[in-house]
This record gives sequence, C-alpha cells and structure tokens, in this order.
Amino acid sequence: MPKIKPQIFLDANIVIRGGKPPGGPEIERVRDLVDAGIVRILTTDLTIAEVSKKHSANDFDVIKEIGRPHFRRIVEDALGAKLPTVTKLEIKDVLDKQYFDSTSKLFKSLKAKVLRIDDVKPSAVFASYTMGSGFFSGDGKKDQFPDAFIFECLKAAATDDSPIIVISDDGDFNAPADQEDNITVCS
Repeated sequence: MPKIKPQIFLDANIVIRGGKPPGGPEIERVRDLVDAGIVRILTTDLTIAEVSKKHSANDFDVIKEIGRPHFRRIVEDALGAKLPTVTKLEIKDVLDKQYFDSTSKLFKSLKAKVLRIDDVKPSAVFASYTMGSGFFSGDGKKDQFPDAFIFECLKAAATDDSPIIVISDDGDFNAPADQEDNITVCS
C-alpha cells in the first residue's frame, strides 16, 4: 500500500506571517519538506490574492504620502531631494503587481497546486450561509465568504488517499473541518 502524502493548505495568515515573498525561515522549511517529497502544498487563487493584497497594503501605508505633492515639496525643501511625481493610485498599482507576482512565485517555489475559486459552485457556499452552518455557524459573518469558498475548493480536493491538513491560526477553519473526514486543522 502506497504511503499517503499529506496535502497541506497554508492559510493566508500563516503565509503572511512567514514574511514577504519569497518568505522567511518557516517558508524555507516548508520548501524543504516539499523538495523532500514529504508533503504537497495546495493553495487557491484567492489565497494568493489575499496574501499579495496584505503585503501591498502594508507597504502602501508606509509610502503613500509620496503621492501627495505637498509631501514631496516638504521633502525637497527639508532635504534637498526631489522625489518622483507619482500618484497614490500609481503607487498602489505598482505594489499590487509586484506583490501578486512575488506571491505567485512563492507558491510556485513550493510547487503548490493552485485550486480555482471559480470551480466552486456559489450555491454550496450560500447553502451554508442560509443554514448557518460551516463558516457561518455561531459568530459567522460576511467576512467568512472568502474562507468559505476556499474551503469548498479544499473539500473537492480532499480524499481518503490525499487528506488535507489546513494550517491556520485564526480558528476559522476549525468548525467546518470538524464536519469533514479528510480535512484536519493544525493551529
């Protein structure tokens, strides 16, 4: 009987905490596990977008004032340095593209199988929403929709021969995973 290779899904919060792409020591250890053939990484296109959006937003918060003419004038007057003329929208667009590309490369370096959110039937998520189950049980809220779609992708990929381990530290996956035989959560 062939040994089961666990499939690992890294929640966006774990990848973000692992450092900006290409990632820090934790992500490097995951790469080592993948390269050794011990685990297989799964992600979703939505997870890639969530990770890149968070890193982009963090950097944008640091440098956004350069998009204001008044800020550029103050820097030039105080330091004698002329900053490039750029709008906040241009800064955001550059950061969004850079982080989407680098996050995509991070997951490519992990040889991740990318599951598509478009493959999930919205009716499956809305059924959970209507019934108040899964991600929408208890304190469920509209913020749970991205994770609910991600989880539906994972459910479709989880089998007896290829179970999935979700690594997350926010607890959102706990209740839905308890209802699935082939998905477990590790916090």
